[in-house]
Parts: sequence; structure tokens; C-alpha cells
Amino acid sequence: MTVLDSIPKYLRCNLCGSTGFTLFLKSSINTSHNSTIYSTTSQAISGEDLISCSLCGLIFVYPMPERKKLISQYKATVEEKYLKEVRARSVTFRKILKHIQMILQNDSTIVVNKRRVKFMDKPLKLLDVGAGAGFLVKEAQIAGFDAYGIEPNKFLASWGQKHLGARILNGSFEEMGMNRSYDLVTFVDVLEHMTDPKAALEKTHKLLKKGGLVVINYPDIKSSLAKIFGKNWWFIVSGHLYYFDRQTIKKMLKVVGFEIISDKKHFQTFSLAYLIRQIGRYDKHMAEKLYEFCLKLKLDKVFITYWAGQRMVVAKKHR
Repeated sequence: MTVLDSIPKYLRCNLCGSTGFTLFLKSSINTSHNSTIYSTTSQAISGEDLISCSLCGLIFVYPMPERKKLISQYKATVEEKYLKEVRARSVTFRKILKHIQMILQNDSTIVVNKRRVKFMDKPLKLLDVGAGAGFLVKEAQIAGFDAYGIEPNKFLASWGQKHLGARILNGSFEEMGMNRSYDLVTFVDVLEHMTDPKAALEKTHKLLKKGGLVVINYPDIKSSLAKIFGKNWWFIVSGHLYYFDRQTIKKMLKVVGFEIISDKKHFQTFSLAYLIRQIGRYDKHMAEKLYEFCLKLKLDKVFITYWAGQRMVVAKKHR
């Protein structure tokens, strides 16, 4: 019996609704000893296969985990590892905002003066979904946005509120109310974690004002690095439920009511020590030993900007 034989007849593609699927990638063996499968920093691999929609090509995990299990783990974990890269993460988010500002300059109704961004006489309202500790929210506030975040993890949301003064609501985007409207909604390393990304984008469309923008950063399963590393690609982890490529993200945005106005490779900045620690996916013991050695050499102060197969799209609400 193959994984395709076990797929129930009622399972439908999140993008096009099709019930026909093919096996895209057979899972590697479970190489993780981490009991927390779903968290911001988890590299757990728990035996899920990747299947592809025969009609539209959308790739996702099977079996899909229950949303309640996902949210409960995201809420409860203490994400101290995430906070070890405060400076580096802030650099990445500043670059994202700079790209957004360049796009906004082409809109005659928006005034961009140095780092200050305003819509007519009022600051642009920004919502960061899956805000983590609020680094993007804080950088957006500095840049002049009226910025807010929503984050299910209690530890990270509380840290960001206390140490950054970031306005973060502790909760899930799916359960968030619709009592506010925004000019800009961001999903940085978030959409692939959701059990229903199409519904998340539909909600985003409703939250955005006319002409509003959505920004999505995602790991591209059809990138050259993903093809080279196959099942050992570092972005194939249990926490990633959907694997977009340039075509499927474009199709999903179009169906919901968005038009892509920018599509580019996404470069991240992390310390050299952090990057070395990421080999823990392949050899956890060696990774921790090398990480300790890097700290002694102060390589956590050396920043590296790199591309690992991610893309960032900016799309405009056109209807």
C-alpha cells in the first residue's frame, strides 16, 4: 500500500479543489529527537510525505496535522533560540521594509520621506502575521508605520512587548477579529506553516484596504537549491505544511484577488555561528559542539547574508 492509496476521497487541494494527487517526495527517516514538532525553531522531521496536486501542482504534506495540535505547540514552546539572533534578524527585516518602501514610492498617494512612510496625512497601517518577538513590527514602527503583530507563541509575544515595546497580540491569525483594516499585511516565513493558506489569504484580502499590499516570504520548493538537495533540503521540516513555487503562489494570490507586483529572491542575514548550528538537522551532536566552538571565537558577532532558496513576493489587492 502506497501513500497515495491511503489518501481519503474527500481530501481536496487547498488551491484548486482537485482530488487527484501524485507523490512528490518520499519522506526521509525521522532524524529528530525533538518532542516538539511544531515550533518556530524546530527542525523536526516526523515522516510526512509530500504530495502534489495533479491539476495545479500545489505541494503539501500528507498526512496534514490537526490545526489544534499545531496551535497548542506553537503557543506553548519557549523559543529562547529564536532570540539569540536579535541583531541579525533586525537587519533582515530592515531590508524587507526598504524593499516595501521602494514599491510604495511608485504610488502617488503615498509619501516616502527618508524612512518615514505616510498614506496621505496618516501612517500606513501594517499587520505582521506570525510576528515572533516583534522585530519586524519594531522596525516598521521606527520607519513610521502604524504597525501591529499577531503571534501565537506566548513567550515570544511577551518578550517583544516587554523588550521592544512592539504592539503584538498573542493569538492566532485565524481567530483574529475583523474589526480593523490595514494598508499592508506581511507573512514572513509564515504562510507555509498554515493548515489553510488560501483561507488566510482570503482573510487578508478582507482586512486590506483597496489597493493594499500583502508581502509573502516563502521557501521555493522549485528553487535550484531545493532540487539539488532533494529530501535533505533544510526547509523540508514537519512545521512546513505547504511548499510553494513561483507558479503556485501566483495562482493562489490571483484566485483570492491579488496581483503580484514584485517577485524576487529573498536574502537573509544570520551570524556565522547560527548557520553552523543549523547542521543539527543532519548531525545534532556535531552541530552543538561546533556552535560552542564558534561562540568561543565570537563568530556569533560575524554576520553573513545568504540565499537559501527563498523568495519574496509583494502583491496588490486589485478587486
